[in-house]
Amino acid sequence: MGRFEGMERENVSISVVQFIDRELEKERDLVDAKFIAAEKATELVKRETERRMEILNHAREEMQEDKARFLTKEIYDLHIHEFHKWRDTVNAQLNNQAGRTATWLIVMGIGTVLVNVIMHYWK
Repeated sequence: MGRFEGMERENVSISVVQFIDRELEKERDLVDAKFIAAEKATELVKRETERRMEILNHAREEMQEDKARFLTKEIYDLHIHEFHKWRDTVNAQLNNQAGRTATWLIVMGIGTVLVNVIMHYWK
């Protein structure tokens, strides 16, 4: 037994034009739904892109602020060069002073020894 056995069949006649119109309307609705979905997807992508661009712009601003706090290599090298010159000058002065101090200590030591020797034999 088939599915429709025992049921009376009723024929409904519609014109071919009406049938095609209904089918075209279904297709049009489907196409419209696809366009609406595509527009929504495009809007979502647009919003996400704008959000990401905002994050990137904020990160760029932070990077520029950080960059402004650092010296350029040229300025750093200039400061290092000046520091080395100053250090060499200070080291030279300290070496000269140490040499003079050592000389005076030797002279004073020899003088003290001579005074002690003279005092010892002078009696």
